[in-house]
Amino acid sequence: MIVDVFLPSVLFLVGVTVVFLYSRLDRKVSQLLGGQELRLEHTILLVAAIAAMVTVIVFIPEQSILALFSFAYVVVLFLFTYLMAPKWYLAVVPPVLFILSFLYFWNIYLFNFFAIVFGISVSVYMGSLFTWKTTIGFVSLLTIIDIIQVLVTRFTVASAQKALELGLPVGVLLPTIPFTGSYTFLGLGDIFFLGLLGIQSTRSSASKAHENMGESLGLHP
Repeated sequence: MIVDVFLPSVLFLVGVTVVFLYSRLDRKVSQLLGGQELRLEHTILLVAAIAAMVTVIVFIPEQSILALFSFAYVVVLFLFTYLMAPKWYLAVVPPVLFILSFLYFWNIYLFNFFAIVFGISVSVYMGSLFTWKTTIGFVSLLTIIDIIQVLVTRFTVASAQKALELGLPVGVLLPTIPFTGSYTFLGLGDIFFLGLLGIQSTRSSASKAHENMGESLGLHP
């Protein structure tokens, strides 16, 4: 029996990175988003928007897909870099590197690198918008939609294949180790789920620690 050790190792490192960055940037993100949190009805609209986007990708021309995804990657990379180093001339470097890499130096290593960076960036940015209630609702609804679009309409499979054929980093391609010649595909949604769960666990732990400290100092009756 061959047990793949690479996939769980990568997932662990990604999860740790998301939690570490969120713990350093949570105040900045909260200030940027005005301390807002999604309600359950918002998650329903978000899932509906994701399902609609997956469907649209199946039918729109390839050049439109390239323009759409490239714009999304550039914006996310710029905003995330600006969040860490609020200098516009530093924030433009990652988007420029992404565009140049995609046009001239693209390979599986850069593909995986930018997919992971994009997944981590979205997780850190959106993590503070969710609570455990909306996280469970979002994951449950998206799982149902994903089952429908994978097994019934097949739109998820078709859109992913279309994006991969264009070389867009919509997921991570990881070889199995011990190497058997096969690869495992980990979608950006999986990275986002992992990051979201890690962030919610961190927020819960921080909240409990704060309450315990308050009780020990006699700040609560």
